[in-house]
Amino acid sequence: WEKCFGREAQVVQQLTNHVSNMGIDGIDLDYEYYYENNQKGSGFTKGTEAQKFIRDVTRGLRSSLPTGSVITHAPMDADVVPGTAYYALMQEFALTDIDYLLPQYYNGIVKAHLDG
Repeated sequence: WEKCFGREAQVVQQLTNHVSNMGIDGIDLDYEYYYENNQKGSGFTKGTEAQKFIRDVTRGLRSSLPTGSVITHAPMDADVVPGTAYYALMQEFALTDIDYLLPQYYNGIVKAHLDG
């Protein structure tokens, strides 16, 4: 994803073209990458750019896809914890820009077979 930062308009156009050309009903944004500076001790330094990318691509898709298209996000479960930048972004998008939020509980910090 990092190579796409600053190229949000091109990403939106490409994804919109795929939806149109393939006749599919929408896009699932499966962003499994850092979005905060030094997230999890990573040394990542492009948190602001990452958050702008997520925001601009999501909102750009909502504007460019045909009416009725579905936009989902499928983050890692640890990313939708209050206090994270991703959680704050999802609060911005709730009920306006995304249709479904589908956390990946199968490979994250919550283990259904252990945590209930």
